[in-house]
Amino acid sequence: MSVSTDLEPATEPEPEPEPEPEPEPEPEPEPEPEPEPLVSVPRVYIDPSNDEDWTEPESYQPSRYQAEVEEYGLQNSNVFERYGLDKYGIWWLFGLFFLVAMCSDSDDDDRRPGPAPAPTSAPAPVSSTVVPAPISTEAFDMARLDTIAGQIFGDGVDMAVIADRDREFADMFAFNVAADGYDLNEVRSYVRHQILRVRPEITRFELIEASQLYLAWLKAAERQGEDQCRDVYSRGFQRKDLQLDREVVMQEQDLAMKFLDNRNFILPTAGGSSIALPDWAIREARVRGGLQRAEIGAALADAAHPERCRVTITLLEVLLDSPSGDALPALAAL
Repeated sequence: MSVSTDLEPATEPEPEPEPEPEPEPEPEPEPEPEPEPLVSVPRVYIDPSNDEDWTEPESYQPSRYQAEVEEYGLQNSNVFERYGLDKYGIWWLFGLFFLVAMCSDSDDDDRRPGPAPAPTSAPAPVSSTVVPAPISTEAFDMARLDTIAGQIFGDGVDMAVIADRDREFADMFAFNVAADGYDLNEVRSYVRHQILRVRPEITRFELIEASQLYLAWLKAAERQGEDQCRDVYSRGFQRKDLQLDREVVMQEQDLAMKFLDNRNFILPTAGGSSIALPDWAIREARVRGGLQRAEIGAALADAAHPERCRVTITLLEVLLDSPSGDALPALAAL
């Protein structure tokens, strides 16, 4: 009997299935709050007659509000008063006209013709010499005008020469001479006043010459008395008896002719100005004239001061010794 040595392999056991996870329990809903019991609050009524702080309400008064209502109604109904047309109507009207004029100007610019075409040939040269028109002889006595012109500006000067140098001043000169009755002294006063008037506007050299002539006038007037000197430094020239040396008269004619050539007589001026004196000029005036600072200030501030003439002469002499820089405005203002 044969025995088989081959054994059959043993079968492995199958794995057990894993258990399914248990479902999580659902959260329990929160309990709803219980409604609070309704409690009625008793109302408390207070008798006004028993309350000490209670006051009787103010009764309706129509007159109290009627004025405001009527005023508001008037403002709405009256357009002129509402917009101020009763007081400023002229300005509203002016603004309206200005707006219309501006619109009209812009329309006119669109309708204006373009520039004229350039000429094909060169224009004829224009003479640079302008011949002044002759002064009308109907209203003036030309013979007397010519005589006075020569006495003011020097020999050989007549109205034709004045018109050639400055036509505008020639008309002014002729009018003033005729208005003053062809009085030579009145004409001298007029020209002297003009020389002093334009000093702030002229050149440095002209200012120095004018100041030197002014100083000569003052010294001559000082010899004739305080009133004569006051007539000069006040630029009034109302007194006609100022006695000048022949040398000063020639100096005056030369300067007047120079002013005519440079057309200085028609220069506009800004009017009066204060006198700003340099400190060095005041110190020198105190030494030279024996003047005190307060005395100088008081004399310049008062045209009737008894020392005004002496102070003005001393300051002019000091400034003319150094006629530059801050001395020039002081010379023009003295």
